[in-house]
Amino acid sequence: MKIACLSLVEIFPDYVLGGSQNILRKIILGLRENNINVRLFSPKNDNPKSFIGDVEIENKLSLKGSFPSPFEIPLYELQSLQEELDKISSWADRLYFHGDGWFMRNEFVDSTTISGIHDLVYQESVTSVMFSESDKIIVPSNYLRDTIKSSLSNEKFNQTNISVIKNSIDNFSKSIKINDSISNDNLILKRMKRRHSRSDVLSCVRRARLLRPNITFGADLIAGFPTETQSMFESTKDLIEECNFEFLHVFPYSIRKGTPAARMPMVPVELRSERAKNLRSLGQKIQSSFFSQSLGNKAAILLETPNFGRTENNIPVKLLTLDKPNTINTVTLTDIADKAILGRIV
Repeated sequence: MKIACLSLVEIFPDYVLGGSQNILRKIILGLRENNINVRLFSPKNDNPKSFIGDVEIENKLSLKGSFPSPFEIPLYELQSLQEELDKISSWADRLYFHGDGWFMRNEFVDSTTISGIHDLVYQESVTSVMFSESDKIIVPSNYLRDTIKSSLSNEKFNQTNISVIKNSIDNFSKSIKINDSISNDNLILKRMKRRHSRSDVLSCVRRARLLRPNITFGADLIAGFPTETQSMFESTKDLIEECNFEFLHVFPYSIRKGTPAARMPMVPVELRSERAKNLRSLGQKIQSSFFSQSLGNKAAILLETPNFGRTENNIPVKLLTLDKPNTINTVTLTDIADKAILGRIV
């Protein structure tokens, strides 16, 4: 078996240039461990001859530009590039397009291709592979395979020949015992451009409740954010219960044109709404339990209107009698009524 690997960016063998570079090294070394004949092609440059393992990096492609900007082919080198691609196609039994290399797939329509997708890197690659023809798609983790599955109909997914390579991120995760559900939740947070992690939220809530037992928490949650799998959603529910959020504001993800999320694989609209409904129901259950535990207690409330105010831990209270707004009154919490508690001034 002879496999030609094509990359549209320069390859640096002596150090890792992000997750993409690391994945490519693992692929090359893994293929060689299985005695597969491999050649690696990248754009022309002035770097000295170098290798990944015993595989030479052949800097022969006449390309300019850098990802994700469109790649340029100088007109005076167009013929040279085509001749090189023809030679590669004639030599190889299989062609592996690394990451952004899918850009060149139309040049090899009569060849057997392998489409590579990076995990956590290059959203455009994910989109391209879903809607482009190829004989096999290889992905570096089960997580990315599940992401693709959640974004396609069962019929289309079953028609897609997807394999997870053995020398992948999954193996690395197992070796250091990363909790998959927590790791995946953090991926969504990163894609939302959040600076905190799941563990940060848990730590903050636990410490605050330790310092002030009667504190309450509210959370704004997006259900069905792009690439959210069922396991990620279930983990979100677990987090809500662990933190015991008393006040939830939940809404399904909606597309905003021009944002990075709008280019990611989408969760079906119906599923987004269903997940949002599920989270609201869970939030209501937690809140009702909290309200029930508060009945019979006395609390100080700040009146916002003549008959409505909030306690110091944010419980909404409806007064049975009227009083002046912007005053503080002590009330007895008597009953639950329409997402609030009835209060009687004492």
